[in-house]
Amino acid sequence: MMPKVVIAIVLYNDVGGLQKIVSDLNSSSINPECTIFIDNSDQNIVLKNAAIIRGISSSSIHIVNSQNIGSSGGFSQAMKECVSLDAEWILLLDQDGGIRSDCLEHLINASCMGDVLCAKVEDIESGIEEPTFRTRKNFWGRSVPLAKHTHTEVPIDYFGSHGTMISTTALKKTGFYDTEHFFVGYEDFDYALRIKRDGFKILLVNDAIVYHPSLYKKKAAKTAIARTTRYVLKVIEVILPFTFGTIKNHRKCLPISTTYSASYLSAYYCRSSKALLNLCFNLISVTIKKIVEPNAVQLFDTLMAIQRGYHHGRRNYSESR
Repeated sequence: MMPKVVIAIVLYNDVGGLQKIVSDLNSSSINPECTIFIDNSDQNIVLKNAAIIRGISSSSIHIVNSQNIGSSGGFSQAMKECVSLDAEWILLLDQDGGIRSDCLEHLINASCMGDVLCAKVEDIESGIEEPTFRTRKNFWGRSVPLAKHTHTEVPIDYFGSHGTMISTTALKKTGFYDTEHFFVGYEDFDYALRIKRDGFKILLVNDAIVYHPSLYKKKAAKTAIARTTRYVLKVIEVILPFTFGTIKNHRKCLPISTTYSASYLSAYYCRSSKALLNLCFNLISVTIKKIVEPNAVQLFDTLMAIQRGYHHGRRNYSESR
């Protein structure tokens, strides 16, 4: 008997992305029990989204939020809905991604092998595998790309939300995404650590394919010294144990920035010496970036976000021990 699966998609002001993924879902070889759309969009976009959602071939639920609660809040909302519907699995999809027609079929076929099943992520334009979505941890605990493999199902340690199918057994024990410390970014990384802590198995299912815009297309540095600085800092960052780097463009409009979340993760999951080492590196590196690329870094806001993330992470680390 086919397990009861729901699909969850968090929306935010991307009508074109929604049209693409609804078209992909309508071509799926297997229909889910229902598709849950969590809509964080502006009101004028919500009406356009509703019209597109009515065109989906499977049953759907459209939940509209009065304010943007981010991907963390949106997926958490969908996870709660999944449990209330008594479904067995929830498949998370990003609004700007895509899904191959047989993806859900392959994930369901592997549902007896693990508790979290991750489709392989390919660049939506080139079809080349995106290595940052499915990773293992090395000796230091750092996220590193998978080594070459030939197996259909491969154990992994970390995952990005897009194309990840989670059992409700895991949801009921581990809970949902952490909306207190994450808004957009790193909530899935944190959840992977919590899932593993609770003894659940995470598998990459290579025959299941989803698509996502490349994460490697970054704005190039304008000067030679800026390019050299970025390279040197990246090399140092790779050597450090379990650091999550610094996202330099901290936005004041968000209550929880990605910079804060990265600092929080490092402080919460590392012992004191490693956490302090990562904190010092982040503070120094963002200051150097400000000197080299003054218009690219909001220094004060970024430093405050790093400091707050570290403080809250160490506080929670102490309370959990």
